[in-house]
Amino acid sequence: MGRPDDVTLALAAQHALGLNSLPTLADRHVLHAAQGRAAERVRINGRPVALKWRDDRPQDREALLYRGLLPRVHRALGAPELLGATSMSGTHFLFLAWVEGVPADWADPADVRLAFEHLGRVHALTGRLIADSPEALATAEAWAELLPGGPATARDVKEPLVLDPGDLHAGNFLLLEGGGVCLLDFENMAVRPRGQALRQLRVDASMPQGPLGELALSAYWAAAG
Repeated sequence: MGRPDDVTLALAAQHALGLNSLPTLADRHVLHAAQGRAAERVRINGRPVALKWRDDRPQDREALLYRGLLPRVHRALGAPELLGATSMSGTHFLFLAWVEGVPADWADPADVRLAFEHLGRVHALTGRLIADSPEALATAEAWAELLPGGPATARDVKEPLVLDPGDLHAGNFLLLEGGGVCLLDFENMAVRPRGQALRQLRVDASMPQGPLGELALSAYWAAAG
C-alpha cells in the first residue's frame, strides 16, 4: 500500500480513537521508515500523537502486546499510553500518546546509566511477577506471543524469566525531563531467561561498547538487585 494518505489515516483514526466524525490532521512528520512500515508524528484534532503503521505482515504484534500487558507492567515499562489501534485494507495503525523526551546517547555515561537502571528495574519487577504469578503479567493472548506455551510453560522453566523489551538500541530509550525513562517499540518483546537477555546485551552491536558497556551492566545490576 505504501504510506497511507490523509483520508485513509483520518478514517483509521476515527475508528481507532472512537471519534464521532473524521478528525482534522496536521503536521504529519515521518520519524523513521522502512519498507512497509513507518513511525510518524501527527496532530489529530490539535493533539500530538505518535502513529505507527505497517503493511508488511498479517498481524500487528505490537498492538496486541500493548493491549495485552497488564497496567502494572505497562507502567513499569514507562511505555506511551495506547490511544487505539485498527487495521484497514491490510495496513495496521497504532496510535500512541506523544511523549516529549530525548533519545538516549550511548556515548554519554549519564544516559547509559539512566537507561540500564530502568531496564534493570523492568527485569526485576517482571521477573518477580512471572515467578510468583505469571497471569499478573499479561492476558493469555499476549502470553501466547511472549512465550510459546504461555504461563504454564513459564512455571516449568528452571532459569529466572523476565519480560525483555528487545531491540534495545539508544533510540528506544526516551529520556524524560526529571530523570524518567520511556521505553519504545515492543515488536520484539518476549519473555526470556534473564541470562539470555544479558548475553544479548554483550553481543549486540547497537548496545554500548567497551567501558560504557560495562557501565551499562553495572547500572543494570545495581537496579535489578
